[in-house]
Amino acid sequence: MARRPSDLTDQDVETHAGAAPAQREGSTRATETARTTTPDGPLGNGSVQRLQQSAGNAATSALLVSRMTVEEEPAGPGSGQQTAQGGGGGLQLPAPATATAPPPATATAEAGPTNAPPPTERMLRRGLTGPDVTDAQAKLNKAGSASPALATDGIFGPLTDAAVRKYQTDHPPLVSDGIVGPKTRAQLNAGGGGGGGGGGGGGGPVPVDPLLGICTIAGHGASDAAVAAARAQAVELYGGIAPANRTAMLADPVTVDVIPHDKKLTELAEYAHLAGTTTFDGRVWDTVRGIQTVVNGVRRVAVAEEDLVTVPGKAASYGTGFLEAHEGGHGLEASGLTAAQKATLTVLYTTRLATKGQPTATTPVGAATAGWLTPAWYSAANQQEYFANSVAAYHGHPYTNGAADVAIYTQAWLQANDPAMLALLQQVYAAPATPTPASPGASPGGTP
Repeated sequence: MARRPSDLTDQDVETHAGAAPAQREGSTRATETARTTTPDGPLGNGSVQRLQQSAGNAATSALLVSRMTVEEEPAGPGSGQQTAQGGGGGLQLPAPATATAPPPATATAEAGPTNAPPPTERMLRRGLTGPDVTDAQAKLNKAGSASPALATDGIFGPLTDAAVRKYQTDHPPLVSDGIVGPKTRAQLNAGGGGGGGGGGGGGGPVPVDPLLGICTIAGHGASDAAVAAARAQAVELYGGIAPANRTAMLADPVTVDVIPHDKKLTELAEYAHLAGTTTFDGRVWDTVRGIQTVVNGVRRVAVAEEDLVTVPGKAASYGTGFLEAHEGGHGLEASGLTAAQKATLTVLYTTRLATKGQPTATTPVGAATAGWLTPAWYSAANQQEYFANSVAAYHGHPYTNGAADVAIYTQAWLQANDPAMLALLQQVYAAPATPTPASPGASPGGTP
């Protein structure tokens, strides 16, 4: 868990000072900052979130320098669980020293050589929301590209992505890239299809909420945009899992809490019992900004609003989409993996330690860290962090928006460096996945 700059001691500065974090346009990569805290401490300063970028919100040129505290909550009231790692000292997830600028737009097979489509005809891809997504979902349903039919909820999640790819495969010479650009849109429009209009008969299959019974979103007064963003990522994380994993989650569903940007975690009723208390290393729980834990028998993932949408004056903590992907990855491991998959994960982690070694916070970046997602020492710390960071990579959500992290937090990196983990995640998500380009284009008590 990171401390804010004002909390750092002289010893902290002397021991942990490092190079400035990498910027997408080529500044040097940050060295990893290390302190001993609980597993899954905070994740660093991020940038303008992908949903708002795609929706056309103006990106800030520089975000405030911030260190947000992210920590696993000890067992909540009535949970009867033990503290993380058996109550022993855990680890801190280091935060980049400065905020990063939002990544530039990525060229795709659907992109034209010069002009971007106007706002009313934007490129639609995974992670976006809006009425144009609803319209595309209705037309994909009419074309028979989704089985079962998509929920016309305006959220471009993994099921919509799969339907787009199938539609493109069925309509050559479209490129099967999962992006609704000018060519795919024209084909959909030419084929007719609903526009997300009124109800009434129709005889088609009734769309099913992909989160039904396995995940709910609690906004706690956060903006509608933040709640929509939290739901979009939850659909990405849980909506496309295999039947066996869905069955597991039905027995242990996850609630995603959005922490409003102007509220403390402990101002949410579910975490009020922590108000005024401190973590094992003396910090007040009121400053915590992200949690995965169990409270009163309910598995909860809490994510700060500023890490879901742009909040003027409040910097995001991590790279685009990383916080919910990481925290939600903990929820997926705890709630959604089958017993056999959990056993496989244990074997994968122990085998990787044996073959790649376990770097520490002071291990120089190089051959000794190359086998792990950044920050290497944290990904290697335990099975939970190894899996959570791998989930973030599977979905393309980088630890920071620096070019180096964007390049490795991909399925392509997993395919090249950890194919066994990629195979496990493909099993969880019910279908083989095409690796994404490598360039722009913990314990029962809970884990941050």
